[in-house]
Amino acid sequence: MPLLAGPLSTADQNCGGVSCFYSATTKVTDYKSFVGPLMLWDVDGKLQLDFLLQKGLRPNSTMLDMGCGSLRFGQHAVQYLEAERYFGIDVNSQVLTLGYDELSTSLRRKLPRDHLLVTSHYDASHWGSNRFDFAISASLWTHLSLSEIERCLVGVKGGMRKGGRFYASFFECPDAEACKAPVHTSSGLRKSDRTTYPDRDPFHHRSMSIRNTAEKHGIRMRYIGRWGANFYRSLPNAPRRQRPDIMLEFVF
Repeated sequence: MPLLAGPLSTADQNCGGVSCFYSATTKVTDYKSFVGPLMLWDVDGKLQLDFLLQKGLRPNSTMLDMGCGSLRFGQHAVQYLEAERYFGIDVNSQVLTLGYDELSTSLRRKLPRDHLLVTSHYDASHWGSNRFDFAISASLWTHLSLSEIERCLVGVKGGMRKGGRFYASFFECPDAEACKAPVHTSSGLRKSDRTTYPDRDPFHHRSMSIRNTAEKHGIRMRYIGRWGANFYRSLPNAPRRQRPDIMLEFVF
């Protein structure tokens, strides 16, 4: 599997079960707005770091960012963590390269290029097993089917230390019947309100379905729920009231 240089293999360019809007071959014109609303670029990156600090992240922790995109969170994580403690995986080499090239010289010194992997296989074990204390996927699972979420969980498990924690967010539907139809999700930021679907991107899921999937592989899940509200309230001109996605914790 290629690192940050070079095109992906043909097999990696299959969009089945994932978003074809954000795929290996998607062309990128703006590395910031490509991964979400431009006004939230820096805010959401800081939010993820703030969240993980509350969960026990420390400078000497080893951190995996699954679906790291253009390093919206990565830039803050690299600055906080000790050198060579941050790792990222993403499917799109162009957006990842653009984000990396925009890092300051001092941050690039702390983040070797071989800590960034371009693949659609969620292969956390690429850097060896028993490696990561923490992992996060903010807004990745909103683009994945349940079968892809299962692949992601198994892939992350391959690189986690015993007791390591993985945080992933998704769009939740309230019950089995509602999950069969489109569901409107309100974010508190009108332009980010969206309709989610059971069979196409953006996907929604029941938390129980994800819990059952995790337990099949010996992974414990804890429901956290809405996240980010306190962080947004602390901002003088908060761009949104809360995030529309739900956060889950997985312990290995």
